[in-house]
Amino acid sequence: MTTGFANALAESVWEQRYRFAPASGAPEPSIDATWDRVARALSKLGVYTQEDLARLAERVDKLSDAVNALIKSRTGKAVPAARAAAKPRKARKVPRVARKAAAPRARKA
Repeated sequence: MTTGFANALAESVWEQRYRFAPASGAPEPSIDATWDRVARALSKLGVYTQEDLARLAERVDKLSDAVNALIKSRTGKAVPAARAAAKPRKARKVPRVARKAAAPRARKA
């Protein structure tokens, strides 16, 4: 049996539900092969990987530092953390859509 599972039940579920076994050919050899298959499918759909998100977080941190440095250079003070975080705005009232005028009723003579 395949190794790398926390218990026999987890391995059994993988074999019965998630292990790809084509009609002709050998089934996936391990859970790692299953993860690779799922990762390729998600990549084709444009879903970001964990590494993509880590790189994006690093870029956001660098941008945030650059913006704070620019603000500090112009004002001479650092931006307070409470002010740096955007405060949620109040929800604005949306006007009601005018109801359609009912067709005039025919009068009985």
